[in-house]
Amino acid sequence: MITGAAASIGLACAEAFAKEGATTILVDINKPEAQARKLMNEGYQMIAYGCDVSNTQAVKEMVDWIVATYGRLDAAHDQKTDPIGPDAAQSVQQNQ
Repeated sequence: MITGAAASIGLACAEAFAKEGATTILVDINKPEAQARKLMNEGYQMIAYGCDVSNTQAVKEMVDWIVATYGRLDAAHDQKTDPIGPDAAQSVQQNQ
């Protein structure tokens, strides 16, 4: 899971994760569908997810969805401008 994945460093990180074989969830406040589609067309496992990561409840719901869908969350890379809050970080830790 990469936050801030719509552009720049976040998108580059998502691509690097994917190149290593990870199913990568691109997260941004506006669902980064075009970015995910481009990388999927290159053969990578990408999922676009729209989430306001400054909203603790939204992050919890996202992490819950990831765990329910994939069974676990192996890595979370927070590339957005402001770090996620402590409640959101705790939600990620509880679902590992």
